Amino acid sequence: MTNRSSRYRAEQSRFDDTGTEYYDTVFSIAPSALAKGLIWAGTDDGLIQVTRDEGKSWTNVTPKDLPEWSRVSLIEASPHDAGTAYVAIDRHQNDDLKPYVYKTSDYGKTWARIASGIPDGAFVRAVREDPKKKGLLYAGTERGVFVSFDDGSHWRSLQLNLPITPIHDLVVKNSDLVLQRTGARSGSWTMFRRCASSPIPLPARMCISTSQLRRTASTPEKRPAVRYLQGRIRPSEQ
Repeated sequence: MTNRSSRYRAEQSRFDDTGTEYYDTVFSIAPSALAKGLIWAGTDDGLIQVTRDEGKSWTNVTPKDLPEWSRVSLIEASPHDAGTAYVAIDRHQNDDLKPYVYKTSDYGKTWARIASGIPDGAFVRAVREDPKKKGLLYAGTERGVFVSFDDGSHWRSLQLNLPITPIHDLVVKNSDLVLQRTGARSGSWTMFRRCASSPIPLPARMCISTSQLRRTASTPEKRPAVRYLQGRIRPSEQ
């Protein structure tokens, strides 16, 4: 199911005896909640596999344009359609900080890259689909959270009260969007609380319209820059 040979693993072991740099590992597994026996698997050396018979046989369905040796950070089996899956690709260890998110709607036969709106530098570690609203997606990136209202065709920043921090995973649980963040203060972070009367996740303790939420999920406003001159601090000239 993986890409690298036993010879490569032997060569790796000469340089690192901690295990942190071993590859050819199944890094993400996503069983379908809709179809019995349907399981997606992604490796940390660039392969995506799918089985529809509970693992008896696997098919390599890796996107043709996926760069070699990519880490399949997370696969999300859609809670709305059995043939649909979303994949977050992490290539920062290859000095590639571009965002890679892929979607398939035909069990991996074809893939589309859906990262428009996520800037370079915000490489993606996780992507999730809202369990109650089809096509509403969340992405956890190196620089926070992004949201898509149109099944990944366009993404917008969704920071709100979240500091700029790497997001390694996120999940919609009951009425909350819960994030796993890392950094100086790693841990979980509850970002949203769904209002009972709304199908859209909303900021905690707020009930606002979908149009307001869309305005909230936009490019953050520009802030004045600061530059240091001979020990003095002054606003940067625009």
